[in-house]
Amino acid sequence: MEKIAIKRLSSSDLTLFNCHFDPKAGTRQKAWNLDKKIFLEQMYPTEWGDEKHNVTLALNGPDGSLRNVLERKIVRQQKNMRLNGELVNAHESGNDRYALLQNHDYAVMVFNGAPFPTQIEAFLIANSSSDDNSLHKAITQQFSKIFNQHRSMVEITRNDVRLLLDSSNMSVDYPLQRIFDDALIEDAVQGGIDGFKKLRVRRKGRFVSEEELANARENANATGKLGERLVNEYFIALEQSSKINNFEWVAESNPISPFDFTLTQNNSADEHLLDVKTTKHAFHTKIHISIAELLEARDSRKRYDIYRVYEAADSGARMRISEDIGNKASEIISSIDKMPFGVTCDSVTIDPSILDFGEEIILEG
Repeated sequence: MEKIAIKRLSSSDLTLFNCHFDPKAGTRQKAWNLDKKIFLEQMYPTEWGDEKHNVTLALNGPDGSLRNVLERKIVRQQKNMRLNGELVNAHESGNDRYALLQNHDYAVMVFNGAPFPTQIEAFLIANSSSDDNSLHKAITQQFSKIFNQHRSMVEITRNDVRLLLDSSNMSVDYPLQRIFDDALIEDAVQGGIDGFKKLRVRRKGRFVSEEELANARENANATGKLGERLVNEYFIALEQSSKINNFEWVAESNPISPFDFTLTQNNSADEHLLDVKTTKHAFHTKIHISIAELLEARDSRKRYDIYRVYEAADSGARMRISEDIGNKASEIISSIDKMPFGVTCDSVTIDPSILDFGEEIILEG
């Protein structure tokens, strides 16, 4: 589960960094306060108890500086949640990059894990940095009326981050752009050339790690299962309200089936097939279809639909349906048949825009 927030850093937050810590000053805090109203009541409304929860904190920036990975703890206190730990020192730099940070600079914090966060990717944005300045201004313009003495955090979405990056004309290799790398890596591990090309430009020689690849494969599998589960629940509701005759979740018992469900509607005795294509990202994210699925769509003599599930999460998703893709499958396979002797193709990547999709349907989690 991903949650994103912007935290406005106060002078007391800055003393987490050794270069700002002054043992003679009145404030000697070695932690970040996580706004209780936002973090606890809105983002993670779960029973925390009095335990300390371990979390991996990765600090990115400011000023485009290298990623600094630390182990920390989140602790519940009477007034706030706190991200605790020892002082953060300069990292892999002759100068202490954290000295650039000032009161009312920002950290865009990406939390992952459930029911408690286990990873935090924090992107530090300093007004005094030429790399960060335009994004700092965009955040201030958008959220300055929200932040005050009693509110230091605001929850945002990936789309909010995209709008901030676009409005401030941040380059494709700006560190905060990496929060969108998971979609590109997910595309690349499924054979998508588009994801590979964009990663090569964005990372500029920084390789995708084995851990990122393993996580991408695991996430892709989990996302696929999530989409099938949401569609299964959608069909259960339709069947109970007599809006469809019957259905079967074929892929649950046969994972290598070239379709995920069979469906019989009330107005026809003909069974048709459908495959669920799920992404956590936007509708226009590329779709991967195996040749086995295309052959089934072309040769089965049954209607074969694509159920495009997008913006998928445990709480629900959005869905659009492309009905009867048999002709399009035949067109694609005809092109593949022209490949040289000895060359085979296992799957294709397609843009959703080449298929005709119906109206959006909301799936409840």
